[in-house]
This record gives sequence, structure tokens and C-alpha cells, in this order.
Amino acid sequence: MFCETEIGEEFNRDYKLKDQINSASESIIDNIAEGYNRGGNIEFVNFLRYSKGSGGESQSQFYRAFDRNYITKNEFDEGYNLVDQINSKN
Repeated sequence: MFCETEIGEEFNRDYKLKDQINSASESIIDNIAEGYNRGGNIEFVNFLRYSKGSGGESQSQFYRAFDRNYITKNEFDEGYNLVDQINSKN
């Protein structure tokens, strides 16, 4: 998703933010997979909620990157909207 964007030198050095974006975005699919593999509908629904929360966290990190001028408005919109699309399927 976001990692495919060429990032500037300052953003490249902000390891914490990059790690947070990667971790939160990876948690979206990880939570869906974990909930599905638990085998029960109630647990699956709970993990879908966790996944949606990870999506919100990803969007928060996009705001941080944009506020720090690491990404352009177009890059922000692309990443934010992609997470919205993913979350709308949950």
C-alpha cells in the first residue's frame, strides 16, 4: 500500500512512524485471518472490529506523515481512502 510510495529523506529516517504505519496496516489483514481461523462467528466478528481499529490507526499515521510534510496531499488521500475502502468491507 503506502510503502510503494517514494519517500523523502526525512520520512525515511523517521523509523518509528514508518514502523507504526507498517504495523498498523499489516494488522488489518492479520486480524481478519486470525478471527477467521478461530472458527467461531462471534470471535470472527470481534477480530473484524480489531481490524477496523487497525485501519483507524493507519489513517492516524497518515495524518501524522502529512502534518510533518513527509507526504503530499495526494499521497495522503490515496492512503487514507484505501484504508476506508478496506474498512468498508468489514
